[in-house]
Parts: sequence; C-alpha cells; structure tokens
Amino acid sequence: MELVLLDEETLYEYIFERYVELEANANDLSQDLGILSRNESELEIDIGPHRLVTRKKKAPERDEYTFSIHQNLTSLNSNRDNNNSTTGYVIWTTSTFILKWLLYNDNATIFTRGGVKDEVDITSIFQCQQDDKLRYVLELGTGTSPMFPIVFSNYVDKYVATDQKDILPRLKDNIQENQSECRRRLLKSNTIALDDLKRRTELECQIDIALLDWELFSGSKKSRNDPVLQCGPNFHLTIIAMDVIYNEYLIVPFLTTLESLFVWYTEQRVTVSALIGIQLRTQDVLEMFLEEAIIERQFIVHAVDEKELNKSRFILLHVNLP
Repeated sequence: MELVLLDEETLYEYIFERYVELEANANDLSQDLGILSRNESELEIDIGPHRLVTRKKKAPERDEYTFSIHQNLTSLNSNRDNNNSTTGYVIWTTSTFILKWLLYNDNATIFTRGGVKDEVDITSIFQCQQDDKLRYVLELGTGTSPMFPIVFSNYVDKYVATDQKDILPRLKDNIQENQSECRRRLLKSNTIALDDLKRRTELECQIDIALLDWELFSGSKKSRNDPVLQCGPNFHLTIIAMDVIYNEYLIVPFLTTLESLFVWYTEQRVTVSALIGIQLRTQDVLEMFLEEAIIERQFIVHAVDEKELNKSRFILLHVNLP
C-alpha cells in the first residue's frame, strides 16, 4: 500500500489511472449507483471479515457486527422530503465497503492505529497507545446509517453523527435499534435515549447526533456553539465522510464546511485530520472536487493506493490542512 500525494499535476494522473482500473475491472463490479437495496425497507447487514478456506494458520478473531436498519425508499424517490436532498434516507455500499476495509484489511491499521507511511505521519482514528489524547470522530453526511457510529463507538471516546434536520430522527432510531452492537464501551448520550446496557468495562463513548447543514455551518455561530460539537485540546479529531460527493453542486458547500471545521477546531488546539470515501461515478465530478480541494483550498490530500481498494469502485482520501 502507498499513500500518493495529490497535487495540481499528479491529481490528473491519479484520476486517469483509477478510471482505467475501474474499466478493467468492470465485469466484476456492480454497475448500479451504489444503493445497497432498492427493494427492502428493513435491512439485515453483517459486517465481518472475508473468510478464505485455506490450510494456513487460523486468522486472528475479529469483532463482527449485525445491523438491523430501516431505510425509507419512499423518501428517496420524493421531490418534497428534505428539500429534495433524499440520498441520506437509504444505505449506500460505500459505507459498508470502506467500513469493512478499515476494520479487516491489514493495510488499514495505519489509519486505525496510526503510524508513519510514505513520510506521512498519521494519527490513529481509534484510541490506542500512540499518544495520550482521547479520540473523537465527527461524521459528515451520516444519513440514516448507524454502522459507522456504532462500530467506531467501540474504539473512540466521542462520536458525533451529523446530517440535515429531516434525516436525524431516522438516524436516531437506527442507532437506538443497534446500540447493543457497541460491546467494548458504555454508551452515553445527550441526544439519543439509550438503554442501560451492562458491559464489563469502564470505558465510555459519548455518542450524539447533531444538525450540521453545509450551506449554513461556516457562517453560523449557532451551529458552532452546539455543545455536542465541543471538545477540548486533549482530543484528536478525525472527520469522516462517506459517499457525500456525487454531484458538482455539493463540492463547494462540503469543502467550505470541512475547511471551517479544520480551522475552528484547530483554534481550540484540537488536532484534526479527515478521511473521505468516494464512489467512482462521473469522472468530471471527482476532478472538480480534487481541483477545488487541492488547488483552490490548499488541502493536503493523499490517495490510498491499495490492492483491494483499487479493484473496487471506491477511493479513500486522507486529508489535512497545512
């Protein structure tokens, strides 16, 4: 695996090569838009490692998860719900693929546990022995999926899932329904009614949902003053966003919000990094996104060049501000 620094020249080479790979693997990949199921409102989703039957030494045990998720297909096809922004009402394959990759691909430990790769110093997403800071994950455009919030709450001290107003009640319901899949920590919340589940640990995760509208956040003191978003300098924050860039109109609001979050938290002496997962659809949209992020806004972007990712229709970007 390599971390490829994208700049105003290499970003075009990267995009070209990635779409060549996509075309080469086309026969093995689904050609739909990436919705996990267009037919079912109630989904049962298993998150676990891919098992190969071999004679080699038994692989180490990894935590596995089973989710019961309600998605709203009616709202997806509505022209009235959530001001026409309806993609968050259903579950997308980007989330399941990237989540499994982060949990079960050995190359992903550079992100979950931290370290140095290709001269890039990466702070871990999960709480570990890398440093004495607490771990906070802020997810942008969570949708109604509880998978990242619940799985990551096993390993971090604070998790905030954000989206638009009409999405949040359904997200809350799905988190409540699947809270038992957090087995390594006690869940606490100021925004979600949780059961008093017993765990053999004193470790806790503060899990919350919050309204974060990309059109409003950068100039809104009200959004920034939400106590759910607050944290102290003893935290490292990882901002994650999965499959939120699928048309050109989202690029500027998303990057403006991301930039504002980096600046805002840095001013509070919180260290910040970001991971962005994207499904490869229209090449022009990806090109416009990277141009805006790298050339116009000076984000430091590294693309994850890794075998399993390269055979898929997904990319993963590690992002920082200088």
